[in-house]
Amino acid sequence: MEITFRDGASGQEVPFGDFVVGQNPVIDVIIPDDVFTGYLSVSVLDVSGNVFHLVPNIGRADNSINTLRDGRDGAVPLRVAFSLDEERPDGGIAFAVDGSSLGKSKILVLHSDAPLFREMRPTTESAVGYAEALSERAATGDQLIRSLDTRILTTSQP
Repeated sequence: MEITFRDGASGQEVPFGDFVVGQNPVIDVIIPDDVFTGYLSVSVLDVSGNVFHLVPNIGRADNSINTLRDGRDGAVPLRVAFSLDEERPDGGIAFAVDGSSLGKSKILVLHSDAPLFREMRPTTESAVGYAEALSERAATGDQLIRSLDTRILTTSQP
């Protein structure tokens, strides 16, 4: 899966994922043209040690590739973090960089055969809690992760 960044105000691509305070990161995950099955989980592990779940989340619970493709063929861009100005589907998250947690955050994209968890995770949780939940789920032996893709989003003062 490819992860791309844009500036929410200008729509311009931000190829290196570098954003400053006040900017609105827009994040798209590109579902490849040959991926039609499974489930997609997208989270952000930020510099403060928190994990924010972009897909699935309480307002956007269905994370099956089939649903996310919405009948589209080819490579499909899936918006997981929106512009502050654009209309968002239920559960769509938009944010502007503030000065409270500057540094490097990791975008995690997991493609799995089945939902990663049996129950919905909270929208925000600690990295430790998320890692423990993944470890417990992996111990069941019935979860196959097909791919893990990551990208760094860096935030700083202007």
